[in-house]
Amino acid sequence: MVKALDLKLVRDLWRMRGQVMAIALVLAAASATFVLSLGVHRSLTETRDAYYAQSAFADIFADMTRAPQSIVARVAKIPGIRRAEGSIRQYATLVLPERSAPARALINSLSDRESTVLNRLTLRAGRLPDRDRPGEVVADEAFVKANGFALGARLDAVIYGRKQPLTIVGIGLSPDYIYSIAPGDLIPDNSRFGIFWMSEKSLEAATGRSGAINRITLTVERGASEAEIIRRLDLLLAPYGGTGAYGRADHISHAFLDNELMQLEAMTRVIPPVFLIVSTFLVYIVLGRLIRTERTLIGLIKAFGYPDRAIAWHYLKFALVTALVATLIGSLAGIWMGRGMTSLYAEYYRFPILRYHISPAVFVGAAILAAGSAGLGALGGMRAAVQLSPAVAMAPPPPPVYRSGAVERIGRLAGLSVIGHMILRHIARWPARSAMTIFGVALSMGLLFATMQFLDSSRAMLDSYFFRSQRHDLIVTFTEPRGPDAVFALAQVPGVLCAEATRAIAVKLRSKNRAERTAIETAPARSQLLAHIDRNGREVALPPAGLMLSRQLADQLGVRAGDTVDLEMLGGRRTQLRMPVATIVDEFVGARAYASEATLDRIARDAAPVGAALLRIDPAARESILNALKGMPAVLGVTERDAALRLFERMIDDNLFTMLFFYIGFASAITVGVVYNSARILFSERAHELATLRVLGYHRREVALILLGELALLVVAAVPVGCLIGYWMAQLMTAMFSSDLFRLPFAPARSTYGYAILVVLAAAMATAALVARRVLRLDMIRVLKARE
Repeated sequence: MVKALDLKLVRDLWRMRGQVMAIALVLAAASATFVLSLGVHRSLTETRDAYYAQSAFADIFADMTRAPQSIVARVAKIPGIRRAEGSIRQYATLVLPERSAPARALINSLSDRESTVLNRLTLRAGRLPDRDRPGEVVADEAFVKANGFALGARLDAVIYGRKQPLTIVGIGLSPDYIYSIAPGDLIPDNSRFGIFWMSEKSLEAATGRSGAINRITLTVERGASEAEIIRRLDLLLAPYGGTGAYGRADHISHAFLDNELMQLEAMTRVIPPVFLIVSTFLVYIVLGRLIRTERTLIGLIKAFGYPDRAIAWHYLKFALVTALVATLIGSLAGIWMGRGMTSLYAEYYRFPILRYHISPAVFVGAAILAAGSAGLGALGGMRAAVQLSPAVAMAPPPPPVYRSGAVERIGRLAGLSVIGHMILRHIARWPARSAMTIFGVALSMGLLFATMQFLDSSRAMLDSYFFRSQRHDLIVTFTEPRGPDAVFALAQVPGVLCAEATRAIAVKLRSKNRAERTAIETAPARSQLLAHIDRNGREVALPPAGLMLSRQLADQLGVRAGDTVDLEMLGGRRTQLRMPVATIVDEFVGARAYASEATLDRIARDAAPVGAALLRIDPAARESILNALKGMPAVLGVTERDAALRLFERMIDDNLFTMLFFYIGFASAITVGVVYNSARILFSERAHELATLRVLGYHRREVALILLGELALLVVAAVPVGCLIGYWMAQLMTAMFSSDLFRLPFAPARSTYGYAILVVLAAAMATAALVARRVLRLDMIRVLKARE
């Protein structure tokens, strides 16, 4: 008994292989997205966690101006601390002869007294620096590759105003610099910023910090309160110019990687459900049609004694086999796409080994999702098959009753031909199925639009930040805070058109039980080189008193304009004030705070030193200006707006165009699955009718127009619905993919709607052409002899 039904299942699958594969493609798209996102997420997470554990990545970090090495022992006595280590970190300017712009480096000390336990360096090549050979360094792998250096390469560095030759004796990686980014930059520029490691003795001599440190890292015991440890650590380091301890969540390298993992999770939550919904409808339609066609056969099977349970299981197996095929295709596609995504991440996040590894649980999860979606779609057909009694099933179904109604009147008013009336009448006869076809095509268009609009959002963000907000060409960072005369000196460099001072102070803002570390930035009143632009394109001026917070920071603190926050200055005089929130600016990049120069002077209570300068330059004088800045000992680094923009655009192109390629394929799979199944069902239902029309003298093209016209009408009707679905889906995805680092604007271009429509129409036309071939090759005699 089982064998007979299984043979029937094999024949049904082969006979309907086109429709089965169309459904499988949609389910495969869901499986591929699930395997892609979850596989990459788990690969990154497991690689990160293993690397953190292997290299003993610290839990808490603290910087200070200068402290004796004995402070480490005092820190280690704080309850809850497992281990504490002190080190020196020093920014330096690199002199690269082949580059006009100065490069920056962050040099870290390696202990000479004992082996470093926390944030251990992983050597990729070469050896560690010799404490008795000043100038030997280990360079991070990204910097070495970007500049084409090799072991033994020599370069000069300006450390504390003194030039010192450096020799690269090793190439390495460290867990606290998986994502290395220069202060003030938005994206890594490995050709202009590098991480170095030098022996403690050599770095002490270069910085004049004999027996002193300016950084402490520590790990905590399981169950210890990180907030309490940070509070006590800040009190202990305050006399030494402590700038406030912070945990992993605020560590820049960890935060960027965590943000990427969050976006992968969002992709897993948003994309697969779209495909699963469509595939559920497709299975429901196809099995429903199959059972209506086989009602006589079902009656015979029941008459021979087959129980309802066996018949229901037979049709459920049809759906499960389709899900199995989809899981196999989707898993292979997901693995291929996941490897491509992992190679992209390897360019920005530095791990000793980053391999794309998928656990069996991911494939099991993909199979469960596919089987659940297909099984849910099969329930309606299974219920219909079980409820059929043999006597009713073996009788022919009652013929459809057509009567003149609203559809007929609309057709007459529109002046439709006979073929037009036939198309409208058939759509009206099956309104639920027609609505499902429209909804499926609309979902594919909505998904495609929601993905493509990320390009528009990224371009709008770049335009707002790099062109409307940043009106300068260069940001010149000083080795240490300088007086206003430093900006005046820069203004005298030939080719500099305008120079303005800017500064930022590190603070901690608190509101109720929330606290955030940030920096308060300022610029001259009526600045020509810096503006604050909100998401609506309006320029927002700095308030004369109080703070201006970005929307992201205000949301994190849970405050609105008119509220007050507790401010604690990190470092310096450690001023503590209660400040009003005067304005909130809804900008796109970072969680930032701003204040006027007078407000910042009130907070800092110092001589208002200048931390950096903004320059607008004559493009023709760029090389001479960069060479002049390169020779100034007070200059630590130079950030070029255009270079940063190019890096940002390259990152967007690498990531978004890769994802667009995937999602265009996914959206096309939905369209093909929906249109092909609709066309095949239409053809099977109307084959007798179409053959009759051919006998009555209708041309093949006229007969094909009946079928293709109905499909075309449904696809066209899906376009406005798809625009609405895409609009709301894009807003949802934009909100979910935004993070603490970036807030993407919702700014779709009209052309994006057009591109989404064209892709969907192209996929629909290609699919309809396949079915049209069957109509043109219609065997009238065989069809007219058939009972149905």
